[in-house]
Order: sequence, then C-alpha cells, then structure tokens
Amino acid sequence: MTGELVGRDGGLATFGEALSSLAKGIGQRVVVLGAPGSGRTAFLGRAREMALDAGVRVVSANASFCQRTVRFGVLAQLVRELADHTDPVDESTAFTVVQRRLMPALRGGPLCVLVDDAQWVDRESKVWMDTVVRRLHSLPLLLVLGGGEPQGAIRITLPRLDVTQIGAVAESVLGEPVDADFAHAATLACEGLPGLLGAALQRLRRRRGGLTAADLVAQIGAVRGHHVSKLLSVLPAEAVALLRAIAVADGDLDLDLVCLLARPRTISRAELVAELAGTGLVEQLHGCPRLSDPIAATELLAGMTGHERAELYACAAGLAYQAGISEDGQARLLMGARPIGADWALRTLRSAAGAARSAALHVTAGRLLTRALAEVPERPVARAEVLAELAEAELNTAPEAGERRLAALLRTSTDPALGAIRVRAADLLVTRGNYGEARRAVSTAVLRGGAEHEQLAALYWLNESLHHGEPDSSRAVAELPDLPTDPSQAGVVAWRRAAGGRNAKVVRALARQALAAEPGSSPVAPRIAAAKALLLTDDIAEARAALNGVLHECRRRAVPVAVGLALVARADLALRCGDLRGAEQDLDAARAELYPDRLHPVAMPTYLASCMTLHLHLGRFDLAEELAATPLPAGVEHSFGWTHLLFLKGLLHLIRGELLPARHCFHECGRRLLANQWTNPALFSWRCMAAATHPEAAAELVEEELVLARAWGTPSAIGSTHLYAGMAQRQQAAGHFAEAVRLLRGTPLRLNHVTALIELAESHLGVQNWSECAAVLGEARELAVAQDWELVHARIAELGHRYDTARLRARLELSEVEAQVAQLAAGGMPNAEIAGVLSMGRRGVEESLASVYRKLGVPGRRELSTVLKKVP
Repeated sequence: MTGELVGRDGGLATFGEALSSLAKGIGQRVVVLGAPGSGRTAFLGRAREMALDAGVRVVSANASFCQRTVRFGVLAQLVRELADHTDPVDESTAFTVVQRRLMPALRGGPLCVLVDDAQWVDRESKVWMDTVVRRLHSLPLLLVLGGGEPQGAIRITLPRLDVTQIGAVAESVLGEPVDADFAHAATLACEGLPGLLGAALQRLRRRRGGLTAADLVAQIGAVRGHHVSKLLSVLPAEAVALLRAIAVADGDLDLDLVCLLARPRTISRAELVAELAGTGLVEQLHGCPRLSDPIAATELLAGMTGHERAELYACAAGLAYQAGISEDGQARLLMGARPIGADWALRTLRSAAGAARSAALHVTAGRLLTRALAEVPERPVARAEVLAELAEAELNTAPEAGERRLAALLRTSTDPALGAIRVRAADLLVTRGNYGEARRAVSTAVLRGGAEHEQLAALYWLNESLHHGEPDSSRAVAELPDLPTDPSQAGVVAWRRAAGGRNAKVVRALARQALAAEPGSSPVAPRIAAAKALLLTDDIAEARAALNGVLHECRRRAVPVAVGLALVARADLALRCGDLRGAEQDLDAARAELYPDRLHPVAMPTYLASCMTLHLHLGRFDLAEELAATPLPAGVEHSFGWTHLLFLKGLLHLIRGELLPARHCFHECGRRLLANQWTNPALFSWRCMAAATHPEAAAELVEEELVLARAWGTPSAIGSTHLYAGMAQRQQAAGHFAEAVRLLRGTPLRLNHVTALIELAESHLGVQNWSECAAVLGEARELAVAQDWELVHARIAELGHRYDTARLRARLELSEVEAQVAQLAAGGMPNAEIAGVLSMGRRGVEESLASVYRKLGVPGRRELSTVLKKVP
C-alpha cells in the first residue's frame, strides 16, 4: 500500500462493498470526501485498480478549477475513453455521443465512472451526471466522485491521520524509518493530511543531505503556498478581492459585510460565491466566512501594498464597530489598520488591552497599547494614560523598559491634568523596588509641585525608608509632617513611626487614617505600609482586611508586582500569627506573580527573607540554607530586605552553634537598623539574639531591648522580648519565660505564646517542679493541638517523655537509663525497639529491666505497667 493510502482501509472496504453490489447489477453513486491534501486522488487510483481487478470496465475524468467553465469538458473526457479513437469528438457533440456509447458499454457488463475533483465539474457535464444519477437504480453503473455534493450517495470520508499513521506515510515515501519527533513535527505541519505530506517529501527527496523537521515544515508551507498561488492566478480580480476581505475579517464579519468591504462591481454576489465554492480556500460561504488555510491569508495579503492592507483593515474595523461585533474582533482589525483618529478606536484598544492584562496576556496587551499610541499623537492627557498602561504591561514582559517609561512620565510630564498619572507611575516605580531610579524620578516630580505633591512626597519618603544605604545627599524633598492629613503620607509616617518604635497609639491612628481613603484614590505602596504598621500594633484583623483590599484592587488593575508584594506582606502577617500553611500558600502565589524578574533584583531579598522565615518555622533548615546562599546582584545590600536576611542568617549560624558568625550578622543587622532609627524590637529582636552569642554583653543588650519593647508598649512586643531574653540568659530564664507567657496570652502571636509555654515547662522540669511543669505543658499541648506546627509538636512530645522519665526516677529511685527503659517497656515496646530508641545494646536493655524488676519487686512487664500507673 502506498503512503497516501495509509489509514484508508475502511474507505476501501466500503468501496469494495459498492463493487460487490455492482456485480449484482445494482448501480450506486459514491462520493469520496476529504480536505485538500487528504489523498483523494490516490484513493480514486486505488479504486480504479480494484474495479479493474474485479473485471469491471473503468472510465475516468479529471475536473479542474481552470476548466470549470469549459462546456461539456468532463463529459468530453469520458467520451474519449468510451468511443473509438477514430470517432470525432468535440464539446458540441459530446452529450449525444456519450449517450450513444454508454448504453452499449453497459450492455457489455458493469461500468465504473470515476471523476476526480468533482466539485469543479462544468455545468453541462453536471446536468448529464444528474440525469444518470436519477437512473442508477436501473443501470449497472458505479459513479464515483472525488468531492462534490454527498447527499443521497454512499459517503466515504478520508479522515486526518494520527502521528503513527503519518510516520508510516513518511517511511513509505522516504524508504527509511523516521523517529517519533520527526513524525510528531510532520503531523503538526501537515495537519494529518497524507497527500500534502507526500508532495512535500517528494520535493525533499531530491535534495542532498539530511532531512530535518524544520525542512519539512518549510516545504509543506511551500507546497500549500504554491497551491494557493496557482488558484489565485486564475481567479477573477473581484473574487480575489472578496477573498482578501474574508482574510481580513477572519470570521468576525458576516457575508453581507464582507461583500460590502470587497465592493464587487461587475460580478454579482451569487456568482462570486459560486466562483469560490469549489476552491477549497473558504471554510464556509454563509454566516461569517473564514479562510480554510492560514497560508491562503498570507498569500492573499502579501499581494497588497502596506498602504492597501492598512486601508482594508481600517475599513473592516469601521464596519465591525458599526455592526457592534465583539471588542476583541474590533481590536484585532485595528491592529492591522492605519490610525483611525476616532475615540471609539482608542477606547476599544485600551479596553482590549485591559482584558488581555487581566488574562495575564501581557505581551498582547503591550502590542495593543503600542498601537493605541498611534491614535493619540496630539492628545497629551490621553497619550500619558496610554503610556502609563503600556509601562504597567511592560513591567511584566520587559521590566527595564517599563521602568524607563515610568521614569520618563515623572520627569517630562508637566501638565496639571496628568497629576494622577504621575502618582500612578511613582507608585509603580516604588513598588517595583528599584530604589535608585525611584529616588531620582520621584524627587524630580515632587520638586515640580502640583496638586499631587503630597502623594508624591509620601512615595519618595517611603522609598527612602526602604533604602538602607546612603541617604539622598540632596535632601531637597521636605520631610513629612509628624501628623499629616494626606492619607498617603499618613500611611508612610505610620510605618516609619512603627519601625522606630514610637507611640503605638499614634501609629494605629495614622494607619487607620491612611486606609480610610476610598479604594483607588490613593497609591498602593503607602497602603501596604499602613497595613504593615497595624501588624506591629497587633491590629491583625484590620491589617489583613487592608491587604485583602489592596490585593483585590491590584488584581483588578492587573499589576502582578503589586499583587506579589501584597501577598508577601500577608504571608508575613500569617507567619507572625503562626499560620504557617497560610503563609506558604501566599508565598507560593507571590512567587508566581514576582518571578522571574517582575520585582527588581535589589528588592528580591524581601521575598527571600519571608521564605527563609517560613522554612525556619517549619524546620526546613536545609531549604533555609539554600535561600541564604542565593546569589544576589550588587546593590541588594542597600535594601531593607537585606537587613532582614542578615538577621535570618544570624539565626542559621546560631542554630549550627557558630557563635562568632552569628554575632557578626546580628550586630550588622542592628547597625543598619539604627542608622535608619529603626529601634522597634517587634521588627527583629536582634539584641537578644546577639546576647545569646555574647555572654559578657548579654545583660546590657537584653535590658536595652526590654526598654525599647516597653516604650513601644504592645504586649506581643514585650512578651516576645522576654521570650528571647530567657533564651539568651538561661540563669534568669524562668522569670523571663513566665512573663512572656503572661504577656503573650491572648495576643495574635500564638506560636510565640506556645513556645514560651514550652520553655517555661522546661524550666520547671529542671527544678523538678512537677505540678507546674505538667500544667504549663498541658496548656501548650492544648493550644498547639489544632495547629500544623511540626517542630512544636515534636518538642512537646520530647518534653513530655522527659517529664515522665524524670518524675519516675525521682519517685522510684531508678537511674536515668532504668527509668527510660521502664517507661518504654511498660508501654509495650519490645526490647529490640527499646535498644534502637535509646541507642544501646539489647543485652543492656535486658540488664536494665532486670534491675528495675528487682528494685520494684515485680516479676515481669505486666506487673511493671501496673506499678507505674500507680506512681503519682
């Protein structure tokens, strides 16, 4: 079987059944259907061979697009096969001759008539064929048409082939095996059409050198293009014009509008439709027509000048707008059109870009907005609005280009009407995190003055507060007032006061003032800052609601970098409250919004620090180590995120027992915080952590931290400081832990509260204060039971076992090893497992048990369990 007949067994079987019926004198009509390139001609060739093998006489004809207007053209071909070669045959006598020759031929036995490309049969030949069809019930004639109208006929459809079948076609043509990748590429390129694939491969066989999938794809395109060009070369100019209109409309305009766009003058619409019906270039010629092959559109539009194409698209866009078709359709047409100069065109492009950004199609949005710029050359406000939207889109695809565009808006726009756009641009620059670019551009805009001056000044000082490097030497922008009235300034001042540990009551009021503004009326970055300030004042519910509002607004505006930062802030809130899974979900979502490069590299430590904190809480120290070792670009050391990373790196060193590196990290973190006058222990309790590495200075560092925590005044800050102080000063640990438990009870810092309970229980255990230890440990267990705190649960279990063992030793005068063995044996654990748990030999376990039995006067495990249950 040849390559083009792969996968055609079913169709050939159907044709075989028709041949069997013909042998019984039953005439039928068979129509073979399939897309151009499906191998209809090869199928008809095989059908001819089958008929001849069955002893059936076969006559055939080929219709063609070029000869579709030749009268009796197909009939004349049939006459030449039916008649003697000496008989005169021309179009004028064909009908009479075929009738005179057909009946004798049928009396001589069954006859099979094959007509390929029957959709292009001329009108006169079609009349004869229709006449024959009406008489088929009484004639031993099998009429087989490749294409044409299938109604009332036996239909054989040639389906597209799958990858395996296309691979077999390629191997048949090339005469050698092909690999799976080649077969897959071939299937995609030829769309499962074996005839198209075969034609392309026959061309490539003549080339020297290896055959690649790219070669095949290009050759299939060339075959398609050649076929389309050949058809276009014989079509009337007005038919080509209609095809071009269909190519431009691409299914968005109905046939009436497409014809209006093509403007035929000498050929009627019905004639044009009939002209195109058999070309195979159009999927349908009713409703909203569309070309069947993208290559046809390319060939059609390539034959026009750029000006002609732009004009045709412009006319189509105008018709689409007037007809009220979808916004997407209008925008697509506008993308190919010359500038329209109408408000509707600008609105459509901006709206379509907004929809694209909401769907995360930022490249598409950028293209639409770039096209929209052509509609507003002399309209400064509208142009600035489009530029701002374009910059937002570019921040997701070409961040540096987006930054430059935002900075240019801030530096060059002076129109008072553009104040809101300048604020928006400054907000995005600060949120993106390129502190240096934001400093230069925003300060320029602030110094220019204007109604938006207060919001721009707020953004400038927020940017400065997050920059832990050299301050702005110019200091040209005036400091913010202590009690501002502008909501944006209130949010920034609230955050700066909170970081400085100054007056939690005033901070709370300022943050609430910042968040009371109407959504969308103030920039995003100061509102996130206000929410973070409320986090430090323990107003968790308000902070969460504020961040949720920011997230909703930023998602609506489709600004991923702002969405990402709000998610990081909400993750920090969850971490503070001990909601580790919630924090993990938010950080995963933030990663999707911020990576690979939407957040400026200098600001990336902010995200990394939150992830490290999560891993430390979950006990994933190896992952925290990996993040700590992440290579970061130059300049990150000037960010607040880097200060946070220093603190976390100090914790990692401390966990590993590396006191000197830990001390260096804590002291450097503190130096940077103090340089910015950020002294609030609620941010990072770096002094207590440093005290754990520096016993000589521990008392002084702890006392200073407690003074600052009390100055800030929130129970969570003071309680957490006592917790860390107890960890640093083990000699005064019990007092610190008891105070931490008292202060943290009822605060949002649930994880710190439970940690303080565990530490206090351990202190009680150390002095054999059994009742207090049991009570505190029970409270910790009860609070932790519903939480997903793996490390905490492990510590509670370990401490509980130590408590049971120590109490047993004290009551029964057993050694520590004997008490441990007795506890495990009474619980039913076999000796071998006890040996593994306690890292001792099995013989040692047996000897310890024997000693326990002797001291307690019991014969075995059952009695041992009974005795231990009675121990108070």
